[in-house]
Amino acid sequence: MKLRNLLPSPSNRFKMTELRGERTNPFAVMQQEMNRLFEQLWDDYTPMALQNGWKQSFPSVDVKETEKTIAVTAELPGMDKKDVDISMDQNTLTIKGNKQQEKEEKRGGYTYQERAYGSFHRTIPFPCEVKSETAKASFKNGLLKIEIRKKPGTQQIKKKIEIQ
Repeated sequence: MKLRNLLPSPSNRFKMTELRGERTNPFAVMQQEMNRLFEQLWDDYTPMALQNGWKQSFPSVDVKETEKTIAVTAELPGMDKKDVDISMDQNTLTIKGNKQQEKEEKRGGYTYQERAYGSFHRTIPFPCEVKSETAKASFKNGLLKIEIRKKPGTQQIKKKIEIQ
């Protein structure tokens, strides 16, 4: 087969097609259709994914470092402390949890039931060595607070750097 037979032209088997009154290449038509399908897929599923999956699977976490400690605050609304598991491995903190919610309402001859299940797993590496035995955690009103002391030799020494 010759190379010129692969190039689109009216004289070979890749004839131009008519689409909405325009003469276009069949590969260009296929590319336009694929772009349209992916845009539609993204538009259809993004709001649902953000509401039902992605947003819930990663809780908001704040990490603050002071001279002697590292404090971690995680927002876990609607959860109890029995649903949360916290562990330390070297200088990495792991927070895991399962959320199960069931709701049932009976009104005038019908029953409305709603169930939601989900789990999350968040791993936070620390920038320095910490004493895992000094870790303290508290949980109140859906707010998890963890404080861990740094090892004495790893505390950062601040140094001002002049801009030239």
